[in-house]
Amino acid sequence: MNKTESVAARLGYIMKQRGLKQVDVLNLTKPYCEKYHVKLAKNYLSQYCNGKNEPGKEMHTSIALAVGV
Repeated sequence: MNKTESVAARLGYIMKQRGLKQVDVLNLTKPYCEKYHVKLAKNYLSQYCNGKNEPGKEMHTSIALAVGV
C-alpha cells in the first residue's frame, strides 16, 4: 500500500487481511465515533468501502484507530 491509494483500497485491504466485514468495522468504530462526536451509519461505511465518498477527518481518524492503522 502507498499513500496515494484511495481510502476504499486501503480499507478493503485491511478488512481482507484481518478477516473483517463491514459490520465488524462498524462495531469496532463505535467507541471512536463517540470520542470524536461523529456517526458512522452502515450506508456511509458502504460508500467509503466502494469509493463513492471519502470520510471526513474525524471519521477517517475513527476508522483508522478502530482497525489499528
